[in-house]
Amino acid sequence: MTRFGIGKWSGSIPACEPIHCPKIEPEDPRLILSPHNTTFGSRVFFSCPWGYRLTGVPGIECHLDSTWSAEIPVCTVPSELPAPLEIPRVFIVE
Repeated sequence: MTRFGIGKWSGSIPACEPIHCPKIEPEDPRLILSPHNTTFGSRVFFSCPWGYRLTGVPGIECHLDSTWSAEIPVCTVPSELPAPLEIPRVFIVE
């Protein structure tokens, strides 16, 4: 845009438009999302309910090209079980 004389410009006034990433709609109903919006620079953090493991990144960010920085994670059941508790045995002898 260039200026021609006093108060005359070669084009229309530019306007700022917000950059939005797609709405996050996880397929996994157990996935918990932090409160967020979808504008450039926004971050979303993920977690899972007790007993599940987050598989994937714990957070993503909206990029300038309207894409998220990574795939949406999922909640999975851990494949290994914790070791059983060892309870000592106590014998009472009379």
